[in-house]
Amino acid sequence: MKMRLGLFANPFTSAANVTANVGTPAHLATMGDVARHSITLARNANHALPIASGAHVLVTGWGFGTTQTLTNDLAATGRTVQRLWTGSPDQTAIDAAVAAAQANDVTVVTTGNAWADPTQQNLVHALLATGKPVVVASVEGPYDVSFFADAPTYVLSYDYQAVSMQALANALVGAARPTGHLPVTVPTADGTGTLFRYGTGIIGY
Repeated sequence: MKMRLGLFANPFTSAANVTANVGTPAHLATMGDVARHSITLARNANHALPIASGAHVLVTGWGFGTTQTLTNDLAATGRTVQRLWTGSPDQTAIDAAVAAAQANDVTVVTTGNAWADPTQQNLVHALLATGKPVVVASVEGPYDVSFFADAPTYVLSYDYQAVSMQALANALVGAARPTGHLPVTVPTADGTGTLFRYGTGIIGY
């Protein structure tokens, strides 16, 4: 793509070009369209998605602003939403998230590069152990799922900007079908096998 756009031959822009293009309505519309098409549903084995109207939802996990934006977007759809940001949680934070999950109908837990953060991994596994419906949502790279092979519902947004959280929220509640596909092959955590192949993506639910 960079080659086709000539960015190797002419890699520099100007302040005028930035001002004229970045943040314009057309630019924001393109961002939103890309975000909508990127949401990837890799697994929905327990049919936790779409989240039913009237459901009580816990949003927890990585990303202070991310969890707040996602909470606001889900609440705007009529769901009752509780937010409990954990970041890289200690055991006290994990225990609080587990208790909150047990008090709600479904939990959406966000992860950000959890492959390198055992505390995030501990949080997700503790939530899955509650037996309540849990949606694991990776909001950065696609490789976190290697460490959550037992997660029955897994969705990826690849990004945590506001447009991506809006797209994720819409996919979670069924306002827009997920249509994305994995751009990479995801290996198992030990690297000896394949968990999801390139192109994986459930269209709809």
